[in-house]
Order: sequence, then C-alpha cells, then structure tokens
Amino acid sequence: MSDVATDTGKHAVWLVRREVSVDIAASPGTVFDLVSDVTRIGEWSPECHGAEWQDDRRGLGARFTGHNRWGRNRWSRVCEVVAAEPGREFAYRTVPGFRFGPSADSSVWGFSIEPIATGSRLTQSLQPVKVPQAWFRPFIRRFMAQHLDMREQMSVTLAAIKAAAEAAPDDR
Repeated sequence: MSDVATDTGKHAVWLVRREVSVDIAASPGTVFDLVSDVTRIGEWSPECHGAEWQDDRRGLGARFTGHNRWGRNRWSRVCEVVAAEPGREFAYRTVPGFRFGPSADSSVWGFSIEPIATGSRLTQSLQPVKVPQAWFRPFIRRFMAQHLDMREQMSVTLAAIKAAAEAAPDDR
C-alpha cells in the first residue's frame, strides 16, 4: 500500500494518491478482461453495486454510469475511460458535473497489471484530481469518512477480482 501526497498546498489531504496491490495466479490478459468489464464491478466492490456502458463504444473516451451505495447514501457517477491498454492498464475518471455541477470533484481510478513469475500483479489506484467543493467536504468527513482513505475498500475489491481471475479459464 502507498499513499503519496501529490500536493503540499491547502488541498493536500484531498489529493493523496492511494494504491493497493495483489498477486494473482492468472495472466495479464485474463486480469485485464475482468477489470475492463465495468458491468462486473458490482461483483467485487463494497461500494459500487453496478455499472452500465452509456452506448456501444468501448476503449478510450467511452463512458459508463456507475451506481454506488454506502449505508443509506446512494449516488451515481458518469465515468470516462482514460486508459485501456490490454494486458497492462485500464483507468477511468469520474466526470465532474453529473450531480453537483461542473465544479464537482473528480478522481482517476486505475488498474495497472504487470506480469510476474506466478501470473500478474494487479494494482488498483485512486488519484483525486479535483477536490470536492468546500461545502461538501464536511458531509464527506461525517457521513462518508471512508472516502478519505479508500485502501480498505480497494483491498476488498482486489481480493474479489483475484478470486474471479483465478477461477476463470486462463489464456496462458
């Protein structure tokens, strides 16, 4: 696990990169196929319970809507694919402007895959790129404090992806 401050200014606490890794006994291609199928995220994530593509487009620039819940809180976010390199990387950003207007926060969620002797090392990262609006930060701190450090939830997600990848037919 790592947490790297990306800013030393007044927004530093909101701009900390977080990442978690897991080794998986499956090929990078198999792992990529799983993490790039956003319709399956609800099988793995403790917060995102579903997602659907907005149209037939896939790859860079494709958009999907993710549906989240934490306790009694429910929300959806439009996301846009910003990296899609088979066997290596899949990433998307939350698009500002969906619910809270154009000044809403934005983060890049990424999955990087590297080959290792036993299969693949999958790293999930979260890089906030636009801080939440000042009026919304107290709500996050009080009702969604887990959003200040998502590594625990990311670890749960990676463990579930690992189980799915190791149970899937592998292309090795």
